[in-house]
Amino acid sequence: LVASDIPTKEHRTGADLLRRKIKQMGLFLLQRTLWFYPYNPSGEIEFIANHYGVGRYVTVMEVTRMDKDDEIKLKKFFGL
Repeated sequence: LVASDIPTKEHRTGADLLRRKIKQMGLFLLQRTLWFYPYNPSGEIEFIANHYGVGRYVTVMEVTRMDKDDEIKLKKFFGL
């Protein structure tokens, strides 16, 4: 799970660039600032977020349990 709460007033460009890269990587947007990926993206996400100056507003987490309906959506999206 990649979660972000970037103050776009001060960091609009960094937020937009990070979002674009996350989409290019193929992460699944479950909610406005919650992106899921079936593999560990922490190294790349942390590097990119820091490069764009928004690293302190981005968190990468490993999820071990989730709502069944969300789990079905993710598995379908990633073909798992």
